[in-house]
Amino acid sequence: MNRLTDHPAYVEASRKLAELQARRRELETQLEQARTTKAYASELEREARRMLGEDVANDDQLLADARQELRVLLHAITMQSQAVDRARADASRKVAEANRPDYIKIIKKTVAAAKALRACQVEEVRFRQALVEADVSFGGIIPPVPMTPCQTETEATERIDAWLAEANETYRIS
Repeated sequence: MNRLTDHPAYVEASRKLAELQARRRELETQLEQARTTKAYASELEREARRMLGEDVANDDQLLADARQELRVLLHAITMQSQAVDRARADASRKVAEANRPDYIKIIKKTVAAAKALRACQVEEVRFRQALVEADVSFGGIIPPVPMTPCQTETEATERIDAWLAEANETYRIS
């Protein structure tokens, strides 16, 4: 069976999205670690480090750069998610089109089986009705076991006929 993973555009779009999401997780981890380290603990800490002659501005810039990259990355993820959705829809359409003939073969077999089942259900109802008309008590010896509980020929065929009509309307199989 043809699958989504057989379609290069979908695979490539999904791969790119996975890369972007992995980078997002890395940045979020870096930012979380930065928030919990002494270097970014507080404004007081940064000022004290400056007073001690440490290069705090560089740390601040690294943090600002990481935040900006994360903002851009989140937008890119949104855009790439939309690209994946489009590629998935296109690949899904192609997969469905490629597999449709096989499905129609299955429906054709089901239609044939449904017609045979309908004939059997009618035969079963007629048999029980004939016993009832002959005033035969048969419940303990011949318990009814219809596929769909029904009392009349019409009931015996309605459900299957409805399904057959849907199959005919959808696939032009009768």
